Order: sequence, then C-alpha cells, then structure tokens
Amino acid sequence: MRGYITVPIAGEIVSGNPLRVSAETVSIPKKLIEKDELIYRVIDAFAHIEPGCFAIAELRDTAATGELVLASVEGDVYVGRWWAKHGKQELWIADGIQPERGATILAVINLVVSPHE
Repeated sequence: MRGYITVPIAGEIVSGNPLRVSAETVSIPKKLIEKDELIYRVIDAFAHIEPGCFAIAELRDTAATGELVLASVEGDVYVGRWWAKHGKQELWIADGIQPERGATILAVINLVVSPHE
C-alpha cells in the first residue's frame, strides 16, 4: 500500500504481566511513526486504550509529569501516567488505583492507533 510502512511489533502489552514477544508485523501510515519509535500491541484495555490498539513509543528512561508511559514494576509491564513532583516518582495506572512505586520507565507513548484507522 502506498504511503504505508510495514514494521515489526516490538511486543504485546498485558497489564501486570511480562512483555510478550511478538514475531508479527503491522502496516501503518508512514507519517505516524518516526525512525527510532517502536510499536507495541495493547492486549487488554487500560489508560483509555482499547484492546487491539497499537502504542507507538519512543524508548526513553525519563518522562515528564503527565506523560503516558510504558513502565516495568518487578518485570511486569504497565501503561500509565508518570508522576514526578514533590520528590515522588510514581506510575498512575488508572484513576482511583493506588500508584505503583518503584516503576522503571521503558518508553514514552507518543501515539495510540486503532487497528481500524
């Protein structure tokens, strides 16, 4: 397809589980992804992301407060909002859920794409 690029899926995200390896690829519009970004498939719904969506992410180990991140807590991955104020560094997974302390940022999610777009 013209204007599309086929890229490998870097992994599948199931909240609270280790990142799943994927051998699949996906075709997306070239304008949606930068050279150094990776694509992850979201398996379960969280942080306003529906199952089956693709998270386009930049590998980074730091994030600003409020950025949507892919983070690890003791080997399990989560998507949530990063909070880094008043001496705290926490991952907020969803409204009303206790923040995860000790999270390590793996990537910052720049864009979420529905497979139907």
